[in-house]
Amino acid sequence: MGMVSDKLMDFLNNGGFDLGYDEWELPKLDDMDAVLENSVHVWDYKGLTEEQISAIQKRGYFLVKLAQQANVKNIVEVGTAQGYQFYTFGKYFKDLESTGIVYSCDLRDVRNERMNSLFLKECFYVNGNSEKLSNSISSKTKIDMFFIDGAHQKGDVLSDIENLKHLQSDNCIWVFDDYDERFGIYEELKLLEEKHPNTSVVNQAHKKAKYSNNMLIVWGKM
Repeated sequence: MGMVSDKLMDFLNNGGFDLGYDEWELPKLDDMDAVLENSVHVWDYKGLTEEQISAIQKRGYFLVKLAQQANVKNIVEVGTAQGYQFYTFGKYFKDLESTGIVYSCDLRDVRNERMNSLFLKECFYVNGNSEKLSNSISSKTKIDMFFIDGAHQKGDVLSDIENLKHLQSDNCIWVFDDYDERFGIYEELKLLEEKHPNTSVVNQAHKKAKYSNNMLIVWGKM
């Protein structure tokens, strides 16, 4: 399993306005459909405007391509919100006609019900924290990719790691959203970056954005 490919990094870092996505502000249903479609299928973005590239939500697409690059079989997400990333991963597995599952949890169930009905096999949701989610997954299941975007207070990320690390596959990927000094999780993510030899930091924010919007990617087991 390698690092982020140059082409994938180029896709995220060039073009688009605000590359982040506030999942508490659910887009119109038609827009959600478009996001799900384009998040999986659009790669050759020649001819698209920056606005169009931004509209397909580059973070979601980036993570799907990262999963594809690493041949990910199962995914855990902490922080479902309304499900943009959850269902984008689900559509990825559905399009592959694979047996892969994305497991996700949140303390508040505000998922898009229509989208949920489209991915009954691929998406498994738990209303609770990462400990409850972990207890709902068979110990025989190995997770290849973890996307951590739950609570942002000091200690929250370390707690999620502790709850989930027994599910790690040998060559797993951990992705942590909101690696930024504004959040209480910053110092623990900084320690993770310093501790692990194989990491990548990706800024999702547009060049003109007031704040950075970083993701920390850690390659390998915790």
